[in-house]
Amino acid sequence: LHYRRHGFRIPPDVVDAWPRVSPDPQRYELPAKELRDATLAAGKEMVEARQAIGEDKELPKVVAEGLPLAFILCYHYAMSAADAARARFDWMQVQQSKDGPLDVMVYERHKTHRRADPPVEMEIAAALRTWPGRNGRAFVLPGTETDRYDLVTRHLSAWMRRLGWETGKCAHELRKLRCSEWATSDGIKWAARWIGDSEATAAAYYRDLLPEEMPNPYA
Repeated sequence: LHYRRHGFRIPPDVVDAWPRVSPDPQRYELPAKELRDATLAAGKEMVEARQAIGEDKELPKVVAEGLPLAFILCYHYAMSAADAARARFDWMQVQQSKDGPLDVMVYERHKTHRRADPPVEMEIAAALRTWPGRNGRAFVLPGTETDRYDLVTRHLSAWMRRLGWETGKCAHELRKLRCSEWATSDGIKWAARWIGDSEATAAAYYRDLLPEEMPNPYA
């Protein structure tokens, strides 16, 4: 179907001649706590500086300015690369929860077309609304569509690999980590809602309960 949409002529019996092979699904497992802690600490430092820090400051301007924003979208809002690249400032809303107001991003996830409305810390939302260089642009990430996508898939992933991540789609690991945190603290129902996936998909591919938060039944 993908090739046909791009104009290729595909034999009608290609599915019969070349059947799909589905590998066994692998359930998600959290990385070591040391790596998680180091990544969140480095991300926090970068967000507080409102720009890339250290050797990353020498990157092109659109990258140095966009890296902390990409971290915010992929971790704090648990967005996929495609959704982070198209994220807009006008997606930001304040909604009322049972415990008070929440700052959320309300959007339709590109892949599942499900509603997603991930909450974020008030200080992160406040930082986004006053981010230096925003200059009234519509998209959260700076640059062209290609620039925005590369910020996540290339540059944020490279930043994570320098911290010790070894997976293929490094930035996607931030989405999984955030989903795991929400599932641990608020349950899989809300974690799935906030990332825009079904509970089954979130439970299988995006969630592992934080072992350090495991309750002690003997306490």
